[in-house]
Amino acid sequence: MAKQGIQKINRISKSQGRLMVAVAFLFDLIPIILLCLVFYFILDALGGFNTLTDAFDTGECKELTVDMGATGLDLGRDTITVCENETAFAKVKLLFALSGAISGTVFTGPLVYSVGSFMATFFGYMCFTIWFAINKVNMWSFSKTGRVFANAFSALIELVPLLNLLPGITFMAWRHVKITQAEDELKNRESLKNSLRVIKGGGRSRRFAKTA
Repeated sequence: MAKQGIQKINRISKSQGRLMVAVAFLFDLIPIILLCLVFYFILDALGGFNTLTDAFDTGECKELTVDMGATGLDLGRDTITVCENETAFAKVKLLFALSGAISGTVFTGPLVYSVGSFMATFFGYMCFTIWFAINKVNMWSFSKTGRVFANAFSALIELVPLLNLLPGITFMAWRHVKITQAEDELKNRESLKNSLRVIKGGGRSRRFAKTA
């Protein structure tokens, strides 16, 4: 009966811990998705440039559609007929359109990637700060070396461009879950030992009372 009366501490269950790690992994996927989009925009812009080069090399008259939205922005399309004997002005115009698309991709892509990665990291930390707090866990506590290391290592990964492709938030959430479960298990063992001491002490007192 005494063992049944002991209340075990279980702030984060195994199923909830797995859910936390899964959500953290989704946050870590965002920089990877953004990087794939940047490469797609660059390849799309370079594809248009190669089409233009082929038209000038063959000397044939071709009607080309320049996609001004190669950077991911809806800037419309520009159709130009390119021939070998075409005026230099038309060639310059078409080259300028394609170079604008490529340069826009080169500068806009890293900006989108950097801002998107920062926002994913910010909301990821905010999400888990609140989530752990609801479960009565302070993930930013300096009293545990393991928690400090998890936060510092995760921040180092997430704040460095390209390095944040590694699962820093997933590692951080996993470590805090494991540390919390280990703390609860230790407290439960100490509580059980204290309860057994009380039970044994009470048994000796009753035996002494009967002897007296």
